[in-house]
Amino acid sequence: GMFPGSLIGGAVGLMISSALFGAPVEPTLIPRIIMVLSMVTGVLTSAAVFIMGLSVTGWAIGAAVDTVQAQAASRESASLETAKEKIHS
Repeated sequence: GMFPGSLIGGAVGLMISSALFGAPVEPTLIPRIIMVLSMVTGVLTSAAVFIMGLSVTGWAIGAAVDTVQAQAASRESASLETAKEKIHS
C-alpha cells in the first residue's frame, strides 16, 4: 500500500540524488524535492496497481457469475421446451 510505495519511492529518489549530487547526499532543496517527488510517484504507482488489480479481479468474478447464470437460464428454458413438447404430443 502506501508505506511500501513510499519506502521504495524514497529509495529510488535517494539513488537518483546520489547519482546526481554525489554519494553522501546533502540535505539541500533539490535532493529533497527529488525524494518527495519519487515518494509521491511510488505511492501513486502502488495505488494504481491496487486499483487496477482489484478492478480486473471484480470484472473477472462478475463475468464468471454472468456466465454461470446464462448457462442456468439456458438449461431451464431447454427443459421447459422439452416439457411443452411432451405435453403436446
